[in-house]
Amino acid sequence: MLAFHSGGGELFPINLANALQKEGNIVSLFVLNMNDINEDMYNLVDKRIAIYDSKFVESYGVSKFLVDSGVSAINSHMVSLDAFFLVKHNINIPYFPTLHGSYEVCNIPTTFIEKISKKVTSWIYTADKNLNALQFLNIDKNKLIKLSNAMPIDNEPFPKTRIELGIKDDTVVFTLVARGIKRKGWRASIEAFLLLEKEYSNIHLLLIGDGEVADNHLKQHQNHPKITFLGYQSKIHGLYRISDCAIVPTRFEGESYPLCIIQALQIGLPIVGTNVGEIKSMITFKDGRRAGIILPNERDTKVFINHLKDAMSEMMKKDKREKFSSVSKELAKGYDILNLAKIYMNVFESKKEQK
Repeated sequence: MLAFHSGGGELFPINLANALQKEGNIVSLFVLNMNDINEDMYNLVDKRIAIYDSKFVESYGVSKFLVDSGVSAINSHMVSLDAFFLVKHNINIPYFPTLHGSYEVCNIPTTFIEKISKKVTSWIYTADKNLNALQFLNIDKNKLIKLSNAMPIDNEPFPKTRIELGIKDDTVVFTLVARGIKRKGWRASIEAFLLLEKEYSNIHLLLIGDGEVADNHLKQHQNHPKITFLGYQSKIHGLYRISDCAIVPTRFEGESYPLCIIQALQIGLPIVGTNVGEIKSMITFKDGRRAGIILPNERDTKVFINHLKDAMSEMMKKDKREKFSSVSKELAKGYDILNLAKIYMNVFESKKEQK
């Protein structure tokens, strides 16, 4: 994994490692950057899992470390890890990158991808669009494996109740959980909420996440009585339990399989999300039933904000929320992290045997 900081590409490998360990496997975590550690993220790691800093591994000797520690397969979750192992240190071991969108957003040269691909045992991808960066390679379909993401359910309550947050029982709470970076939906969420506020008084917006964009909006709207900035939070399931609707108005290029949507489904929340990555398929059954409202991935920000405002207005109807919520609870059954860990192990074992 890249680092112990907030983000789905960091949280997912931690949860996967924990699940693999729970299933009886010997697992370790290799972390490329240990300079800035989010303690909540760090403390999520099962205490039986060894954590290795890239600086230590390099000083030991990467190939020697892999042999001496008995590593039989590597599963990476960021393109920079692939650069470290496959280009910088040219290792020769069963290697499985899981694509979360980094290849799309980092403008990786095709020569670099071609060099990496020669060492990859199988590519695991979460969204069809993840393959766009690899299309020129004409990779054998047997080396491409599409897997979902999944999450463990956290039963811990959110540190603050609605009352402590100054939110009344009859208030409809919209909640955004996102990194504080551009195109993750911060501006759209706030501006759509301000439009909605002209029509409804019993609404509140909770904003969760850290980063430059979040900080800029905090400066502008921190005194608004119905908009609450909560910064980074680890108890997302608990947060969703005090919410009425999850909003995920992302237009981020690398968006693939957002963990916040899985968490919302697991709580049975209705969802407003953009048709980007796998979001539409995540909240939709094959028979067409849906756990919320899908927004078009509209480039015109003003038009997009109006679409979001209209969707939030629909979510003000209690019967609509309840209908979506019932679908949400059904869909959640497909996101068991232990089941996914077993699928990952089957991939590792079968491909190791082939190699």
